[in-house]
Amino acid sequence: MRTTRNTSGSSSSSSSSSSNASPEKSSGDKLKLPKLADDNFDVWEIQLQNVMFCEGTEALYEASVDPDATTRVGDDVVSDVRRRKTWALITQSLDSKMIRNTASVKRGEVELLIRSIRNQFYRATVANRSYLRNKLDSCSLEDTKTLKCTSLS
Repeated sequence: MRTTRNTSGSSSSSSSSSSNASPEKSSGDKLKLPKLADDNFDVWEIQLQNVMFCEGTEALYEASVDPDATTRVGDDVVSDVRRRKTWALITQSLDSKMIRNTASVKRGEVELLIRSIRNQFYRATVANRSYLRNKLDSCSLEDTKTLKCTSLS
C-alpha cells in the first residue's frame, strides 16, 4: 500500500490489491489470556485453545498435547511471526513464579512451553494416576475425624 502526501496536507492511499483488511491486523482486536494462577489452569487452558484457534495457531496447541514430547509444528504450518506472537501471548499471562519455572524452555518452542506449564499442574504419570485412583476408591466419611457439622440457621 502506497501513501502519498499532496500539497494541501491531507493523505491519500492507493493499493493494488483489494481493500479487505486481513483478520490478524484488525485494529482494536487484541486477543489476551487471563493471568494463570494456581486455581484457574483449566479455564486458562480452555481460553488458550480459543485464542490459538482465533490466531490460526491451533496446530501448536494440538502438538503440545501429543504424548511424543519431540513433536514440533513445522514452519510451513505456523510461521515464525505467528510462533513469536503466540509465545508473547502465553508468557504475558504467566506470573513470575511460572516464568521462572519455564525459563529452561527455548524461546519460540511454544509446544514445549505449553507442555511445561501443563506439567506444573498435572504430573500425568502411571504412578500418580494409580495413587489417585486408589485414594479415591478407598476414601470414606469415616476416615475424616475433623468433619464438623454446623447448622445454617
